[in-house]
Amino acid sequence: MKKFICILAACIAILISSNYSKAEGYNLFIDGEQKQADVIMENSRTFVPLRFISETMGYKVDYDAKTKSITITNGTQTLELKVGANEYVKDGVKGFMDVKTLIRNDRTFVPLRFFGEAFSKKVGWDQASGFVS
Repeated sequence: MKKFICILAACIAILISSNYSKAEGYNLFIDGEQKQADVIMENSRTFVPLRFISETMGYKVDYDAKTKSITITNGTQTLELKVGANEYVKDGVKGFMDVKTLIRNDRTFVPLRFFGEAFSKKVGWDQASGFVS
């Protein structure tokens, strides 16, 4: 069964601003179910809390405080990130995001599109409904 994020009901537009703003009132849909989560709009990107989105999707999350690294696994795929960095390792292959992970209130946020595509999920925008899916 294919799971995926149908995120941010009422996501009117992705802000084209370099300013940080907490996107209050946005709804997150995961596997067709509405969830409440902090969403951040920054640098024209939608950031979601990494642990929340991972665990909600049924993925395992491990944090190594010594190296400040996060490992996410879903049984067949592994994604490794460093807190505050833009580099990652996906199934043993090193890559770079175009932005760094964000830290807000001791929580790590990643761009939604990056997270979805890292786990082979389709991410799209429906302007008519205002949904990112």
